[in-house]
Amino acid sequence: MREQVIRRQLRQEFVARGLASRDEARQTGDYAEAAAAHAELRGMLTKAKAAKGRRR
Repeated sequence: MREQVIRRQLRQEFVARGLASRDEARQTGDYAEAAAAHAELRGMLTKAKAAKGRRR
């Protein structure tokens, strides 16, 4: 039961951050290009996988 409450709270916080980000982008007109965001995420994933491999 407690796990469900925590998961629901995390989901609500995630959605709130997304909505705040959307609102800020609308106000400032500053949007991130999808390709740039994907490249950054790909780099983060590659780095995390490499770090995980070194820990083993």
